[in-house]
Amino acid sequence: MGQDQRLTDLGLPADSSLAAVERSLRGIEEQLNALAVMHVRGEELALALTTAAESAQRTELSEQLVVAQRLVDERRSDLTQHERTGETATSILEATRTAARLAVDERVQQIEPLVERIYARMDPHPVFTKVRLATSYTGGRGHIRPLVEDPSAGLTDRDPYTLFSSSQLNALAVSLFLGLNLGTHGASLRTVMLDDPLQSLDDVNLLGLIDTLRRTKAHRQLLISTHDPRLTQLVRRKLRPVGNDQRTRVYSFSDWDETGPKVAEEEVQAEPAEFRMAAA
Repeated sequence: MGQDQRLTDLGLPADSSLAAVERSLRGIEEQLNALAVMHVRGEELALALTTAAESAQRTELSEQLVVAQRLVDERRSDLTQHERTGETATSILEATRTAARLAVDERVQQIEPLVERIYARMDPHPVFTKVRLATSYTGGRGHIRPLVEDPSAGLTDRDPYTLFSSSQLNALAVSLFLGLNLGTHGASLRTVMLDDPLQSLDDVNLLGLIDTLRRTKAHRQLLISTHDPRLTQLVRRKLRPVGNDQRTRVYSFSDWDETGPKVAEEEVQAEPAEFRMAAA
């Protein structure tokens, strides 16, 4: 390839002079330098863009961190408030339980003399002649249990379930039931309902119970159920009316057929006037 061809390849006329070639070379060098500068500026711009993107990402992350920290502070504040509320609620609950225990203890102390009088009137045990009510609280629940005493021997706070017969325990249970019922002031239903209270009672305890029920009749309406005809007759005699403002009725099952039970009703006559005791 000749010189003319090389000049043509460089974009110069075939008859170009040396000076023209040199000028062309200087132009090429200037273009190369410009390209180099542009390359450096491009790298700088890419670095600036990368730095700007990282900065924007850091700014966004910082804002998200601030928001997250604010949420954490709010949740921590809510948690602290909940803990304070829980502590306050616990204090109120404990105070309520304490107040309830004090109220129950006070009420039991008020009822205890009445239970003791009824128990003494029934007199079910020859030795353990006194009874008191003990209160205890387990698992947030209150319990009342009777304790008996023997004043002559100095024995106190004895468990009647290990000392009494079934008859004596039944008499004690009736004493507790009547004491709790009569000790309830302002009851909307002034009634005592006893389901076969005479069961397992011996003759002495039976008479004591009948005497207690006769005294209770002046304060409560009595509803008594029993399956023993002999005891029914005893209750009829002992609880018959003693005044025109009293009534005693006996309901008994007389028969049974396919339609159901047949109930007989009888009005117990008042005590004859000649048998009434005159007031002193």
